[in-house]
Order: sequence, then C-alpha cells, then structure tokens
Amino acid sequence: MTFTIQEGERFTVDRVLVAGTEHTRGYVVDRELRVHPGDALSQQDLLDTQSRLYNLGIFNQVDTAVQNPEGSDPQKNVLVQMEEAKRYTFTYGAGLEFETGLPAGTTAPQGSAGVSPRVEFDVTRLNFGGRDQSITFQSHVGRLQQRGLISYTVPKLFDSDKFKLIYTIFYDNSLDVATFTSQRLENRERSGLAPRPEFDYLSIRLPAREGQPLCRGFFSRRVCHPVASGARGRTGIHLHP
Repeated sequence: MTFTIQEGERFTVDRVLVAGTEHTRGYVVDRELRVHPGDALSQQDLLDTQSRLYNLGIFNQVDTAVQNPEGSDPQKNVLVQMEEAKRYTFTYGAGLEFETGLPAGTTAPQGSAGVSPRVEFDVTRLNFGGRDQSITFQSHVGRLQQRGLISYTVPKLFDSDKFKLIYTIFYDNSLDVATFTSQRLENRERSGLAPRPEFDYLSIRLPAREGQPLCRGFFSRRVCHPVASGARGRTGIHLHP
C-alpha cells in the first residue's frame, strides 16, 4: 500500500478580530485565544478558542470564523463573535418552618411546637468588574434560624488555569429553641490548585469562627422546611440547614 501526500497551500493568521464584548475586559478574552497573528491557521485552534470562551460561563454564544476562506490570499483574518450572558441571577422563595423546642415556661421544659414563616433570597453577579469573577449573596431568614453568606470567586488567579481563589464570609444565628441557642460568624479564604487529572486538589484555608453554644441540645430540636420557591434566571442556589 502506497500513500501519496500532497501538501496544500499554507495559510497564516493576519489579524484576530474580536466583537461582542460589552462589559468583559479585553485581557479576559485574549488569554483564552488560541489563534494569534502570525500563527499557522488551524481549525483545531479555532475550536479550542471557542471551547475555552464557553467554559468561562460568561458568554451565551461564541462563534469563530475565517474571513474570506475561499480567497487566494495566504493571510487570513479570524473573526471571534461573542454574546455576553446576563450578569445577574436572582433566586427567591417563601415557606413555613415547623419546629419544636420553642420556649413554653416551666410547664413544658422541652418546649412547645410552633410554625414560623421563612424567606430566602439569593443573588449572583457574574463577570464582576468585567474580570470573569463572581460574587454571590445567599440568605434565609426565619424565627428559628437566620443565615447569610457572601462569596467572592476568582476562577483564574494570576490569569492561570491552575490557580483559583474563593473568599467566603458566613453568618449563622440559631435561636428561639429552649435547649439550644448559638451564633456563628465564619470568614474563610480558600486558594489553591484547580482540579486536574494528574494531581489532587490542593487548597489553603484560613478560618475564623466565633460561637457561643449555651448547651448542646441538638437531639431535642426537630425542624422541617417545606419551602415553595420561584426563580428568575438560569441557575439558583438555596441555603438549607
């Protein structure tokens, strides 16, 4: 069997034209490009560029194309057209908490049963500052428990695929239970290597906690949360105890 190979004409990239970035900063797109002026024109590089831009999660649509592909000019312009995703996602809900252990005086030392309202409200801001960073606020409020969380994520620290940073502030307040009352304030920073097939996840955590449990009555508390909720946007995150 004989293979006869005839090389075709070599095409190179003249310019890379980027369009559709209204809020995103230029360097965020530039670091994901796999085609550059002077490089040999490669269909695989165009697909890799499209895939990496989609993986950022801040674009609804990414299209790559070669300008005048049938022309005889050996230098081709590459077009990268993007459509930015919505930057805000809202999640909200309301429901009821059924609980035991509410203060009932000396006649019922274990407390009484009760019902209280509960509301939840979460906001996520994508592409914060146009830097491919996100900030999230999560909360739920009821008579038994109030929780709040603020998280700031830098998915590519130092513009590297290997490093990321997550900074979280968390507040938890549980009260109105006869056998248990606590407060918790937590501040956490997590940075390290992003998961890769060749090594495990490496992270650094700096926690700071403050708690004042009056007694450990975890087994005497009974809570269930049938919550009906609605959401606007594509995704949402609920905080449940």
